[in-house]
Amino acid sequence: MLTGINKITIQLTVFAILLAGNAAVAGDSIDRANTGVPDGASVFLTYCAGCHGFDGFAAYRSAPSFSMGDRLQKSDTELLQSVLRGKGAMPSWEDKLPITMLTSAIQYLRIMNRRLIDGQPPRQLTLPGYYFRFRPADAAGPDWWMTQEE
Repeated sequence: MLTGINKITIQLTVFAILLAGNAAVAGDSIDRANTGVPDGASVFLTYCAGCHGFDGFAAYRSAPSFSMGDRLQKSDTELLQSVLRGKGAMPSWEDKLPITMLTSAIQYLRIMNRRLIDGQPPRQLTLPGYYFRFRPADAAGPDWWMTQEE
C-alpha cells in the first residue's frame, strides 16, 4: 500500500519524466549541451517558483528571495542538501526529482541574482503552461497542487 508521500513521489517522478520528454520535443527547454536534462530555468519555473516566485522574489514569507541573494552565500552543495532534506517550511525533495535537475535549478538561482545586480529582469523566459505550488510544512491545506496558466 502506498502512503500519501509515496504517491506524491511517484506522481512527481512521472511528471518529471514527462516534462523531460516534452522538453526534448519543444527543443528550447533542454540545456545547450544537449544532455537531455531540462535547463535550470525550466526546472525552477515549474517546481520551485510556485513558492520562491517566478522572478525569484518569494511568494511565502518564510521562503528565500533568490533574486535578492537570500542564502546564495552558501555553496551549491549546501543548497542542494537543503533542497534534498527540506528546510523550514520547505519539504524534502529527495527522491522526487533527479539530482541533475535540482542542480540545474540551483545554478539558475545564481543567474537570477546576477541579472538583478546587473539591472536586468531576473527572469527572461515566459512562464510555463503549468507549475506546482506546495503547501508550506506548517500550513493547512493540500500538500501540493498544479496550476495551469491561461
